[in-house]
Amino acid sequence: MVNTNMNTNMNMNTNTNTNKFALVRASDGWVWNVCRWDGETPWNHLPDGIVAIECPDRVGPGWLHIEDEWLPPVPPEQEPLPDPPVEG
Repeated sequence: MVNTNMNTNMNMNTNTNTNKFALVRASDGWVWNVCRWDGETPWNHLPDGIVAIECPDRVGPGWLHIEDEWLPPVPPEQEPLPDPPVEG
């Protein structure tokens, strides 16, 4: 989930020319998080093993980035509902 509770006292880039980036686990392409970034401002706190890749707006946490393709998360399988009781 993207943190939208930003501290307004932080020294933040006010450049409105930003693009959406996915923070992707390099080992398997799993999207850890997404953010807006201008692609130039230094980024000093990217966790080890995570890379920033520009992505379409539809991409979010849980997606996969494999061979330059964005794949949505697979929904979990759900147990079928039982048949309603028959009165009789």
